[in-house]
Parts: sequence; structure tokens; C-alpha cells
Amino acid sequence: MVRIEPPVAPANLYRYRSLTHRPNSLASEIRSIREAYLYCSNFRTMNDPMEGFYDPTVGLRGVEDYEHVVRRIYDAKSYHGIACFSETNSNELMWAHYADNYAGICVRYKTQALLDGLSNDVCVARVNYGDVPPPVDHDDAMDSRSAAIKILSHKKAAWAYEREWRVLGNIKRTSYDDHHAVDAIYFGSRIDDEHRDRILDELANMRIDFFNMTVRGYQHLFEPLDAHPPRRRRADERA
Repeated sequence: MVRIEPPVAPANLYRYRSLTHRPNSLASEIRSIREAYLYCSNFRTMNDPMEGFYDPTVGLRGVEDYEHVVRRIYDAKSYHGIACFSETNSNELMWAHYADNYAGICVRYKTQALLDGLSNDVCVARVNYGDVPPPVDHDDAMDSRSAAIKILSHKKAAWAYEREWRVLGNIKRTSYDDHHAVDAIYFGSRIDDEHRDRILDELANMRIDFFNMTVRGYQHLFEPLDAHPPRRRRADERA
């Protein structure tokens, strides 16, 4: 019998982040990096309204306690928070959709450091893509947590460009032990100077590499940025 190999995680995973989605977004992003945690969202709040859909098989629909099974799966889905990552830091649509139209950031995580730092009850999964919701049969439903993970690790094929991996952990805050799992931050080409300066100032002592993005033609170019630039002088100081 042919053996199906599990997916091999890439060396780095990337998280696109908005700095203006909420009034405290900038402070929250800085705090999550300094305190080594991920913000995980409930599946109902994700931007894809098809999140969490599945196709119960005929066999599952025929079980006597079907409504109870459906409720257990729903509760299991609701228990898991989702933190989304990508295999790439240069996807145009993701910079536009998830990083403030290029005014946000993309955070690079060392995959193994992140995996080693998460607790054993957290699941990390590569997203599968298809044109129909994932089937859930009676055997799947016997373990509602496994069924929920299967469902939350599947999206419609139109989203395949995201090349997504997911951390399925606690709602809102899922911590990891390695404070150096984040090793680079990429600034979008339209980032506000004050946002960039605050990130550089507050994360300068964390052994993180910083990169400025420039857009040249149809290319993203990332140039290393000094985390300790000379302090800018105010206009009244220059007078």
C-alpha cells in the first residue's frame, strides 16, 4: 500500500497583520510579539463566511442522536481559536487584504521554534482546499475535537493562493514558550512612519531583523533596516 506522507512544514511561517483594524491594533501587535502569544479568532469572526461548513455523510445523518452529534461538533469548533499563517511573505492579495493595503506588517516566525513552544493541546495544521465542504462521517464524529480540526483545516479552493497554515489554540490568546520565535518583521511599502518607528523602538532589543518593502514594477523588494537609526529631531530642535 502506498504511504501518504504528512505535510512538511516550511522553515518559516508568515503572519500578515493590520495596524489600524482597531484603535489599539498597533499596541496589540507589539505586545503579542514581546509577550510571545498569538491572537486566535473564533471561526465565526473570520472574513470567509464559509468557515466551519462541512458535509455530513448519509451514514452520519442516519444516527439516532444526530442533532446531539451536530451540537458537539459545533461546540468543538467554537472552542478552538484560529491564528492564520502563510508560507509566503510576498503575496499581493494578502498584503492588500490583511495588512492594511500595504500599510501593515508581515511577521516571520521560525516554524520549529513556534511548534516547540506551543502546548500539547494546540494543533497546527496545513489548510486543505477543495470545491466542496469536507465530508464528516460517523467515525469522524466519534471524536468531536478531531472532527472540528478537520473542518477548520479546510477552505474553498478559491483561497488556495494563501498557502495557509493554522494554529488551532485557545480563543483570543495562545502562548508559546520561545520569545525568539519571531525573527523578522517586514514593513509594507505604505506603512506610516510613526508606526514603523514605534515598532523599531519597542522591539529593538529582541534580536529581530527588520525589512522595508519597496514596490518596483511587479516586484516586492525587501531591504534590511537598521533597528537603531539616529533619533529623528523635531522641527523645533532643528531651528
